[in-house]
Amino acid sequence: MSDATPDVTKLIAGLSADLRPVRRVFSPAVRTVLWCGLMMAGVVALSPLTDWHGFIIRLMSTPDMAIAEIGAVLTSILAAFAAFALSVPGRSSLFSLLPLPGVLLWLGGSGMGCLREAVAPLSLTEPQGHMILCLRFLLMVSLPLGAVMLFLLRRAYALLPGITTALGGLACAGAAAVWLSLIHPFDATASDLLSHLVAVLLIVLWVRLAGERALARYRIPK
Repeated sequence: MSDATPDVTKLIAGLSADLRPVRRVFSPAVRTVLWCGLMMAGVVALSPLTDWHGFIIRLMSTPDMAIAEIGAVLTSILAAFAAFALSVPGRSSLFSLLPLPGVLLWLGGSGMGCLREAVAPLSLTEPQGHMILCLRFLLMVSLPLGAVMLFLLRRAYALLPGITTALGGLACAGAAAVWLSLIHPFDATASDLLSHLVAVLLIVLWVRLAGERALARYRIPK
């Protein structure tokens, strides 16, 4: 027994020779605050292009647009927090349901806007190809949003990488919709709702495909 002790000591010394301290990943709350900061940075960047007077009047005069706006904001924040929470081992998969209230408000408000007969005040006439322009903007801004989301998840230990990255994509879609509303002086229409739905599905799919492979190594073996 005593003869083996030096070998064990050498083995432990060899294994620990190149160890480096591990940096702690920011908590889900801190990462969510960083995500909110990114959303606000986008609002500030788009402010020179925003007709704030018309934007506020439309929200105050048409409750459905206000509900949809609040829903998109909540969806982005809650989905981001859920993604960051699920990236921590041991967290319940029920966190995946956290964005549901925001999604219901977002879709419900958008749907009510399509059924409303009165036109929202200070709304402009939609240009030709409006749906394609909205879809292009949503997909374009989702690229930097998705890159930041994957950066915040890159060192995570997600046991459910598919759900985690899908929630991250949903957070990006919500933030992109909020940014679009700032430069979208048009009333809610069925084409808007359709373009948003298509964009959400594409953004969620893109972030999931881009991020799941990086996090898949942490999947629990079946």
